[in-house]
Amino acid sequence: MLIDELSKTAVDQHVQFSCRVRYEDSDRPAAAVKLFLARADADLAVLNPDTFLAGCMAIARRHGERRIRLDDPVCPVLQRNLVTVLHWHHEWYGAQSPIIAIEGPVRAHSLSRCQPPTAAVFLSGGVDSLYTLTSNRERVPRGNPASIDYGIIVNGYDIKDDGYFDRSEAATTAVASTLGVRAMAVRSSLRALEPDDDFWSYEFHGLALAAVGFMFVPAVRFCYISASEFALGTPWGTSPEVDAFMSSAEIRMIHEGAELNRLEKLKHLERYQVALDNVRVCFRPPAQGLNCGKCEKCVRTRIGLLANGATSAAFPADEVLPSDIASITFTEDYHVLMYECAIPGLRAVGRDDLIAAIAAKAAEYSRWRAWKDEKDWKGRLRRADRTVLNGALTRAYRRFR
Repeated sequence: MLIDELSKTAVDQHVQFSCRVRYEDSDRPAAAVKLFLARADADLAVLNPDTFLAGCMAIARRHGERRIRLDDPVCPVLQRNLVTVLHWHHEWYGAQSPIIAIEGPVRAHSLSRCQPPTAAVFLSGGVDSLYTLTSNRERVPRGNPASIDYGIIVNGYDIKDDGYFDRSEAATTAVASTLGVRAMAVRSSLRALEPDDDFWSYEFHGLALAAVGFMFVPAVRFCYISASEFALGTPWGTSPEVDAFMSSAEIRMIHEGAELNRLEKLKHLERYQVALDNVRVCFRPPAQGLNCGKCEKCVRTRIGLLANGATSAAFPADEVLPSDIASITFTEDYHVLMYECAIPGLRAVGRDDLIAAIAAKAAEYSRWRAWKDEKDWKGRLRRADRTVLNGALTRAYRRFR
Protein backbone atom coordinates (compact mmCIF):
# COMPACT_ATOMS: atom_id res chain seq x y z
CA MET A 1 0.00 0.00 0.00
CA LEU A 2 1.29 3.41 -0.96
CA ILE A 3 0.13 6.53 0.87
CA ASP A 4 0.81 9.91 -0.73
CA GLU A 5 -0.72 13.26 -1.71
CA LEU A 6 -1.13 14.40 1.90
CA SER A 7 -2.96 17.72 2.04
CA LYS A 8 -4.65 20.18 4.37
CA THR A 9 -7.34 22.36 2.79
CA ALA A 10 -10.23 24.57 3.88
CA VAL A 11 -13.67 23.18 2.95
CA ASP A 12 -16.63 25.40 3.90
CA GLN A 13 -16.59 25.68 7.71
CA HIS A 14 -14.12 22.82 8.11
CA VAL A 15 -10.49 21.98 7.47
CA GLN A 16 -9.87 18.75 5.56
CA PHE A 17 -6.85 16.52 6.24
CA SER A 18 -6.48 13.92 3.51
CA CYS A 19 -4.27 11.44 1.67
CA ARG A 20 -4.44 9.06 -1.27
CA VAL A 21 -4.26 5.30 -0.71
CA ARG A 22 -3.10 2.99 -3.52
CA TYR A 23 -2.92 -0.79 -3.38
CA GLU A 24 0.02 -2.75 -4.80
CA ASP A 25 -0.98 -6.38 -4.17
CA SER A 26 -4.76 -6.03 -4.31
CA ASP A 27 -7.01 -5.06 -7.20
CA ARG A 28 -8.89 -2.59 -4.99
CA PRO A 29 -9.14 0.89 -6.52
CA ALA A 30 -7.25 3.85 -5.13
CA ALA A 31 -9.13 5.72 -2.41
CA ALA A 32 -8.97 8.98 -0.52
CA VAL A 33 -8.90 9.11 3.28
CA LYS A 34 -10.45 12.33 4.61
CA LEU A 35 -10.78 13.75 8.09
CA PHE A 36 -12.69 16.99 8.74
CA LEU A 37 -12.30 19.30 11.71
CA ALA A 38 -14.19 22.53 12.39
CA ARG A 39 -12.17 25.64 11.55
CA ALA A 40 -12.59 26.82 15.13
CA ASP A 41 -10.50 23.83 16.26
CA ALA A 42 -8.00 23.81 13.41
CA ASP A 43 -5.36 25.65 15.42
CA LEU A 44 -5.10 22.54 17.61
CA ALA A 45 -4.37 20.18 14.70
CA VAL A 46 -1.66 19.51 12.16
CA LEU A 47 -1.29 17.46 8.96
CA ASN A 48 0.55 14.51 10.47
CA PRO A 49 1.71 11.52 8.38
CA ASP A 50 1.38 9.40 11.54
CA THR A 51 -2.40 9.75 11.20
CA PHE A 52 -2.46 7.93 7.89
CA LEU A 53 0.15 5.32 8.80
CA ALA A 54 -1.76 4.25 11.91
CA GLY A 55 -5.15 4.56 10.23
CA CYS A 56 -4.32 2.51 7.14
CA MET A 57 -1.95 -0.18 8.46
CA ALA A 58 -4.65 -2.69 9.40
CA ILE A 59 -6.43 -2.07 6.08
CA ALA A 60 -3.24 -2.86 4.16
CA ARG A 61 -2.79 -6.10 6.07
CA ARG A 62 -6.46 -7.02 5.68
CA HIS A 63 -6.27 -6.86 1.88
CA GLY A 64 -3.07 -8.78 1.34
CA GLU A 65 -0.63 -5.91 0.97
CA ARG A 66 2.93 -6.94 1.73
CA ARG A 67 3.93 -3.48 2.90
CA ILE A 68 2.68 -0.02 3.77
CA ARG A 69 4.81 2.92 2.68
CA LEU A 70 4.68 6.69 3.10
CA ASP A 71 7.14 9.02 1.42
CA ASP A 72 6.32 11.67 4.01
CA PRO A 73 8.45 11.13 7.14
CA VAL A 74 6.72 9.54 10.13
CA CYS A 75 7.67 9.36 13.79
CA PRO A 76 10.37 6.67 14.25
CA VAL A 77 8.95 5.72 17.64
CA LEU A 78 5.50 5.11 16.16
CA GLN A 79 6.94 3.19 13.21
CA ARG A 80 8.71 0.84 15.61
CA ASN A 81 5.74 0.58 17.98
CA LEU A 82 3.39 -0.41 15.16
CA VAL A 83 5.62 -3.40 14.42
CA THR A 84 4.82 -4.56 17.95
CA VAL A 85 1.10 -4.05 17.31
CA LEU A 86 1.42 -6.20 14.18
CA HIS A 87 3.05 -8.96 16.23
CA TRP A 88 0.34 -8.82 18.91
CA HIS A 89 -2.41 -9.13 16.31
CA HIS A 90 -0.56 -11.97 14.57
CA GLU A 91 -0.22 -13.76 17.91
CA TRP A 92 -3.96 -13.34 18.54
CA TYR A 93 -5.42 -13.92 15.08
CA GLY A 94 -2.79 -15.92 13.21
CA ALA A 95 -2.67 -16.07 9.43
CA GLN A 96 -5.57 -13.63 9.01
CA SER A 97 -3.29 -10.93 10.50
CA PRO A 98 0.09 -11.29 8.79
CA ILE A 99 3.05 -9.13 9.74
CA ILE A 100 3.66 -6.68 6.91
CA ALA A 101 6.58 -4.32 6.29
CA ILE A 102 6.37 -0.66 7.33
CA GLU A 103 8.55 1.40 4.99
CA GLY A 104 9.46 5.01 4.38
CA PRO A 105 11.49 7.83 5.88
CA VAL A 106 11.36 8.89 9.50
CA ARG A 107 11.49 12.48 10.68
CA ALA A 108 14.30 13.97 12.69
CA HIS A 109 12.24 16.75 14.29
CA SER A 110 9.13 16.93 16.43
CA LEU A 111 5.77 18.23 15.22
CA SER A 112 4.72 18.95 18.80
CA ARG A 113 4.24 22.55 19.87
CA CYS A 114 2.12 21.99 22.98
CA GLN A 115 3.10 24.22 25.87
CA PRO A 116 2.23 23.22 28.48
CA PRO A 117 1.40 19.57 27.68
CA THR A 118 -2.16 18.43 28.29
CA ALA A 119 -4.50 15.47 27.71
CA ALA A 120 -7.51 14.42 25.63
CA VAL A 121 -10.01 11.58 25.77
CA PHE A 122 -11.95 9.93 22.95
CA LEU A 123 -15.56 10.64 23.88
CA SER A 124 -18.12 8.33 22.29
CA GLY A 125 -20.68 9.34 24.91
CA GLY A 126 -20.79 5.75 26.18
CA VAL A 127 -20.37 4.48 29.72
CA ASP A 128 -16.66 3.71 29.31
CA SER A 129 -15.61 7.10 27.97
CA LEU A 130 -17.76 9.02 30.47
CA TYR A 131 -16.19 7.00 33.26
CA THR A 132 -12.71 7.84 31.97
CA LEU A 133 -13.53 11.55 31.88
CA THR A 134 -15.23 11.77 35.27
CA SER A 135 -12.70 9.60 37.08
CA ASN A 136 -9.89 11.71 35.60
CA ARG A 137 -11.54 14.79 37.07
CA GLU A 138 -11.55 13.15 40.50
CA ARG A 139 -8.01 11.75 40.44
CA VAL A 140 -5.91 14.21 38.43
CA PRO A 141 -5.62 17.87 39.53
CA ARG A 142 -6.31 20.51 36.90
CA GLY A 143 -3.04 21.79 35.49
CA ASN A 144 -1.37 18.39 35.67
CA PRO A 145 -0.25 17.27 32.18
CA ALA A 146 -2.46 14.16 32.48
CA SER A 147 -5.60 16.18 33.30
CA ILE A 148 -8.11 16.02 30.46
CA ASP A 149 -8.76 19.35 28.73
CA TYR A 150 -10.09 18.06 25.39
CA GLY A 151 -12.74 15.56 24.34
CA ILE A 152 -12.46 14.11 20.82
CA ILE A 153 -15.78 13.02 19.29
CA VAL A 154 -15.48 11.01 16.06
CA ASN A 155 -18.17 10.80 13.38
CA GLY A 156 -17.95 7.88 10.94
CA TYR A 157 -16.84 5.10 13.26
CA ASP A 158 -19.73 3.68 15.27
CA ILE A 159 -22.12 6.42 14.09
CA LYS A 160 -22.74 6.87 10.37
CA ASP A 161 -26.05 8.75 10.46
CA ASP A 162 -25.50 12.53 10.52
CA GLY A 163 -28.72 13.34 12.35
CA TYR A 164 -27.98 10.80 15.06
CA PHE A 165 -24.41 12.03 15.33
CA ASP A 166 -25.60 15.60 15.82
CA ARG A 167 -27.80 14.50 18.74
CA SER A 168 -25.02 12.43 20.24
CA GLU A 169 -22.46 15.22 19.82
CA ALA A 170 -24.77 17.72 21.53
CA ALA A 171 -25.32 15.37 24.48
CA THR A 172 -21.64 14.52 24.85
CA THR A 173 -20.62 18.16 24.52
CA ALA A 174 -23.05 19.05 27.33
CA VAL A 175 -21.28 16.60 29.65
CA ALA A 176 -17.83 17.80 28.56
CA SER A 177 -18.76 21.45 29.07
CA THR A 178 -20.08 20.74 32.58
CA LEU A 179 -16.71 19.20 33.45
CA GLY A 180 -14.66 22.00 31.89
CA VAL A 181 -13.59 20.07 28.79
CA ARG A 182 -13.46 21.45 25.25
CA ALA A 183 -15.19 19.03 22.86
CA MET A 184 -13.92 18.70 19.27
CA ALA A 185 -15.77 16.76 16.56
CA VAL A 186 -13.85 14.98 13.78
CA ARG A 187 -15.49 13.35 10.77
CA SER A 188 -13.39 10.45 9.45
CA SER A 189 -13.75 8.29 6.35
CA LEU A 190 -11.29 5.66 7.58
CA ARG A 191 -13.86 3.01 8.42
CA ALA A 192 -15.35 3.24 4.94
CA LEU A 193 -12.16 1.59 3.60
CA GLU A 194 -13.28 -1.65 5.28
CA PRO A 195 -16.75 -1.73 6.87
CA ASP A 196 -16.65 -5.33 8.17
CA ASP A 197 -17.88 -5.18 11.78
CA ASP A 198 -15.78 -8.03 13.17
CA PHE A 199 -12.60 -6.64 11.64
CA TRP A 200 -13.46 -3.22 13.06
CA SER A 201 -14.06 -4.62 16.53
CA TYR A 202 -11.13 -7.00 16.83
CA GLU A 203 -8.32 -5.33 14.86
CA PHE A 204 -9.10 -1.87 13.54
CA HIS A 205 -10.90 0.50 15.90
CA GLY A 206 -7.99 1.15 18.28
CA LEU A 207 -5.68 2.14 15.43
CA ALA A 208 -8.45 4.26 13.91
CA LEU A 209 -8.83 6.17 17.18
CA ALA A 210 -5.09 6.67 17.52
CA ALA A 211 -4.98 7.98 13.94
CA VAL A 212 -7.36 10.78 14.88
CA GLY A 213 -5.38 11.50 18.03
CA PHE A 214 -2.21 12.13 16.04
CA MET A 215 -3.90 15.12 14.40
CA PHE A 216 -3.75 16.96 17.70
CA VAL A 217 0.01 16.95 18.25
CA PRO A 218 0.06 20.77 18.71
CA ALA A 219 -2.21 20.55 21.75
CA VAL A 220 -2.18 17.07 23.25
CA ARG A 221 0.52 15.02 24.92
CA PHE A 222 -1.60 12.24 26.46
CA CYS A 223 -4.63 10.62 24.80
CA TYR A 224 -6.96 8.29 26.73
CA ILE A 225 -8.59 5.30 25.04
CA SER A 226 -11.31 3.95 27.31
CA ALA A 227 -11.31 0.27 28.20
CA SER A 228 -14.39 -1.73 27.34
CA GLU A 229 -15.91 -4.37 29.59
CA PHE A 230 -13.68 -7.07 28.15
CA ALA A 231 -11.41 -8.88 30.58
CA LEU A 232 -7.72 -8.12 30.57
CA GLY A 233 -5.82 -10.23 28.05
CA THR A 234 -8.79 -10.72 25.72
CA PRO A 235 -7.97 -10.13 22.03
CA TRP A 236 -9.71 -6.93 20.97
CA GLY A 237 -9.10 -3.81 18.91
CA THR A 238 -8.12 -1.87 22.03
CA SER A 239 -6.42 -3.47 25.01
CA PRO A 240 -3.73 -2.77 27.61
CA GLU A 241 -1.38 -4.94 25.56
CA VAL A 242 -1.57 -2.95 22.33
CA ASP A 243 -2.79 0.58 23.11
CA ALA A 244 0.52 1.76 24.56
CA PHE A 245 2.21 0.70 21.31
CA MET A 246 -0.06 3.00 19.34
CA SER A 247 1.95 5.89 20.79
CA SER A 248 4.44 8.16 19.07
CA ALA A 249 7.24 10.26 20.53
CA GLU A 250 4.76 13.16 20.67
CA ILE A 251 1.49 11.60 21.86
CA ARG A 252 1.16 8.77 24.36
CA MET A 253 -1.96 6.60 24.06
CA ILE A 254 -3.23 5.42 27.46
CA HIS A 255 -5.63 2.49 27.95
CA GLU A 256 -7.83 3.65 30.82
CA GLY A 257 -10.53 2.07 32.97
CA ALA A 258 -9.87 -1.66 32.78
CA GLU A 259 -10.08 -1.91 36.56
CA LEU A 260 -13.90 -1.75 36.58
CA ASN A 261 -16.65 -3.60 34.75
CA ARG A 262 -19.64 -1.89 33.15
CA LEU A 263 -21.85 -2.20 36.23
CA GLU A 264 -19.18 -0.63 38.44
CA LYS A 265 -18.69 2.22 36.00
CA LEU A 266 -22.41 2.94 36.03
CA LYS A 267 -22.23 3.01 39.83
CA HIS A 268 -19.46 5.60 39.61
CA LEU A 269 -21.50 7.73 37.18
CA GLU A 270 -24.30 8.05 39.72
CA ARG A 271 -22.26 10.95 41.07
CA TYR A 272 -22.66 12.69 37.69
CA GLN A 273 -26.34 12.75 36.77
CA VAL A 274 -25.54 14.93 33.76
CA ALA A 275 -23.46 12.02 32.41
CA LEU A 276 -26.21 9.44 33.00
CA ASP A 277 -28.81 11.70 31.40
CA ASN A 278 -26.68 12.10 28.27
CA VAL A 279 -25.14 8.64 27.92
CA ARG A 280 -25.29 7.18 24.39
CA VAL A 281 -24.80 3.43 23.94
CA CYS A 282 -27.29 2.45 21.22
CA PHE A 283 -26.45 0.13 18.32
CA ARG A 284 -29.77 0.87 16.61
CA PRO A 285 -30.08 4.66 16.20
CA PRO A 286 -33.63 5.78 17.02
CA ALA A 287 -35.50 8.40 15.00
CA GLN A 288 -35.38 10.67 18.03
CA GLY A 289 -33.38 10.75 21.22
CA LEU A 290 -30.13 8.95 22.05
CA ASN A 291 -31.06 5.31 22.71
CA CYS A 292 -33.72 2.95 21.37
CA GLY A 293 -33.92 1.12 24.72
CA LYS A 294 -34.40 -2.30 23.07
CA CYS A 295 -31.12 -3.33 21.40
CA GLU A 296 -28.70 -5.55 23.35
CA LYS A 297 -26.46 -2.72 24.51
CA CYS A 298 -29.42 -0.58 25.55
CA VAL A 299 -30.97 -3.46 27.50
CA ARG A 300 -27.62 -4.24 29.13
CA THR A 301 -27.19 -0.63 30.22
CA ARG A 302 -30.77 -0.30 31.47
CA ILE A 303 -30.36 -3.52 33.49
CA GLY A 304 -27.20 -2.01 35.01
CA LEU A 305 -28.98 1.21 35.90
CA LEU A 306 -31.83 -0.72 37.48
CA ALA A 307 -29.46 -2.92 39.47
CA ASN A 308 -27.69 0.18 40.78
CA GLY A 309 -30.93 1.98 41.60
CA ALA A 310 -30.01 4.75 39.14
CA THR A 311 -32.04 6.64 36.54
CA SER A 312 -31.25 8.12 33.15
CA ALA A 313 -33.24 10.46 30.94
CA ALA A 314 -31.33 9.10 27.93
CA PHE A 315 -33.58 6.01 27.68
CA PRO A 316 -37.32 5.51 27.13
CA ALA A 317 -39.37 5.84 30.30
CA ASP A 318 -41.02 2.39 30.10
CA GLU A 319 -39.71 -0.27 32.45
CA VAL A 320 -37.45 -3.14 31.39
CA LEU A 321 -39.40 -6.37 30.88
CA PRO A 322 -38.38 -10.04 30.66
CA SER A 323 -39.44 -9.90 27.00
CA ASP A 324 -36.73 -7.30 26.36
CA ILE A 325 -34.10 -9.78 27.51
CA ALA A 326 -35.76 -12.63 25.61
CA SER A 327 -35.61 -10.61 22.38
CA ILE A 328 -31.84 -10.02 22.39
CA THR A 329 -29.01 -12.41 21.52
CA PHE A 330 -25.90 -13.25 23.53
CA THR A 331 -22.97 -13.80 21.17
CA GLU A 332 -19.99 -13.62 23.55
CA ASP A 333 -19.11 -14.95 27.00
CA TYR A 334 -18.90 -11.39 28.29
CA HIS A 335 -22.61 -10.87 27.60
CA VAL A 336 -23.39 -13.57 30.16
CA LEU A 337 -20.87 -12.09 32.59
CA MET A 338 -22.25 -8.55 32.35
CA TYR A 339 -25.87 -9.59 32.90
CA GLU A 340 -25.05 -12.00 35.70
CA CYS A 341 -23.09 -9.25 37.49
CA ALA A 342 -26.38 -7.35 37.80
CA ILE A 343 -28.27 -10.19 39.50
CA PRO A 344 -27.53 -9.16 43.13
CA GLY A 345 -28.78 -5.64 42.42
CA LEU A 346 -31.86 -6.93 40.61
CA ARG A 347 -32.63 -9.21 43.52
CA ALA A 348 -32.35 -6.25 45.89
CA VAL A 349 -35.00 -4.33 43.94
CA GLY A 350 -37.30 -7.33 43.65
CA ARG A 351 -36.89 -8.05 39.93
CA ASP A 352 -36.83 -11.83 40.06
CA ASP A 353 -38.61 -11.84 36.70
CA LEU A 354 -35.56 -10.28 35.06
CA ILE A 355 -33.23 -12.68 36.89
CA ALA A 356 -35.18 -15.62 35.48
CA ALA A 357 -35.02 -14.10 31.98
CA ILE A 358 -31.23 -13.67 32.30
CA ALA A 359 -30.86 -17.30 33.42
CA ALA A 360 -32.90 -18.49 30.43
CA LYS A 361 -30.88 -16.36 28.02
CA ALA A 362 -27.58 -17.60 29.52
CA ALA A 363 -28.73 -21.22 29.15
CA GLU A 364 -29.70 -20.54 25.53
CA TYR A 365 -26.24 -19.09 24.88
CA SER A 366 -24.57 -22.07 26.58
CA ARG A 367 -26.40 -24.48 24.25
CA TRP A 368 -25.50 -22.40 21.19
CA ARG A 369 -21.85 -22.19 22.27
CA ALA A 370 -21.67 -25.96 22.79
CA TRP A 371 -23.05 -26.44 19.28
CA LYS A 372 -20.67 -23.85 17.81
CA ASP A 373 -17.65 -25.39 19.55
CA GLU A 374 -18.87 -28.89 18.59
CA LYS A 375 -19.03 -30.01 22.21
CA ASP A 376 -22.61 -31.35 22.25
CA TRP A 377 -23.70 -34.58 20.52
CA LYS A 378 -24.73 -32.71 17.38
CA GLY A 379 -21.37 -31.00 17.22
CA ARG A 380 -19.46 -34.26 17.70
CA LEU A 381 -21.52 -35.86 14.94
CA ARG A 382 -20.88 -32.89 12.64
CA ARG A 383 -17.14 -33.08 13.34
CA ALA A 384 -17.05 -36.83 12.68
CA ASP A 385 -18.97 -36.33 9.42
CA ARG A 386 -16.50 -33.67 8.32
CA THR A 387 -13.29 -35.43 9.33
CA VAL A 388 -14.13 -39.11 8.80
CA LEU A 389 -16.96 -39.25 6.25
CA ASN A 390 -15.94 -36.20 4.22
CA GLY A 391 -19.37 -34.60 4.64
CA ALA A 392 -21.42 -37.61 3.43
CA LEU A 393 -24.01 -37.29 6.20
CA THR A 394 -24.50 -33.59 5.53
CA ARG A 395 -24.96 -34.18 1.80
CA ALA A 396 -27.45 -36.99 2.45
CA TYR A 397 -29.41 -34.83 4.89
CA ARG A 398 -29.61 -32.01 2.37
CA ARG A 399 -30.89 -34.38 -0.32
CA PHE A 400 -33.49 -35.72 2.12
CA ARG A 401 -34.63 -32.19 2.95
